Amino acid sequence: MDALVRKLTLVNDVIAKGVMAIAMTIIAFSVLALTSGAFTRYFTGLGFDWIMDLPPVMMPWLVFMLAGVLLRSKSHITVDFMPRYLSARGTIRLSFFIHIFVLGCAVVFFIAGIDAVVLFRELGQFIELEFDLPYWYVYLSFPVGFGITEADIAAEITNICRCGTYARVKTAILDVVAGGTEVSIVDFAFAPGELAVSVGDTVTFTNLDRATHTATGKGQSAVDSPDIGTDESYEVTFDAAGSYEYLCKFHPFMVGTITVEG
Repeated sequence: MDALVRKLTLVNDVIAKGVMAIAMTIIAFSVLALTSGAFTRYFTGLGFDWIMDLPPVMMPWLVFMLAGVLLRSKSHITVDFMPRYLSARGTIRLSFFIHIFVLGCAVVFFIAGIDAVVLFRELGQFIELEFDLPYWYVYLSFPVGFGITEADIAAEITNICRCGTYARVKTAILDVVAGGTEVSIVDFAFAPGELAVSVGDTVTFTNLDRATHTATGKGQSAVDSPDIGTDESYEVTFDAAGSYEYLCKFHPFMVGTITVEG
């Protein structure tokens, strides 16, 4: 499964870079076209209609292609409150259900997009611009965009299944390291998953994964890291005794606990 995860991650990384390049090109063209068109019409009263009309036509390519990439990077808007109140097993099941649901929706829209492309190709209809632009060019963004989303979700589901089995078993071997103040993030898991420290100790989280992670406390907690990129670290000092549960907000199946003794 490790080889499959690495291949899916590599492919999705390449796709994400290509999508972001295309998205930036579309945004730059749209801003330039609309701004220059507005100035031209204001000062001369003349302008090219297609310059003003083409950016809205390009928006489906921007939105649907970015959907999967933003979902993968967890840059989309989320309302994640349930993982803070679930056990580790419940968090994994919730994350798995959500990703399966999104994958099912992506497949439905992917098929619908293909049907729309075939239909409009047969109809031979064109968008009314100063040049002929077939309607099916726009609808092609549906299968392309949701195909990218399917690839991203498939990789995430693979990670969930992988981390829900032997990865958590592996980190369990390192649980409760007496006197240790280091937590490594590796293979989509916190190692050790359970850590015992004393009041006043500073715990350092170091991300050794290719993906970005966080250490986000459940409820009101001293553990509240920003995004931790590859080879980056986050430190937190505990001033009060207690048990501090945390997770990765990007991958809520990743959980850990720090016990602070007085």
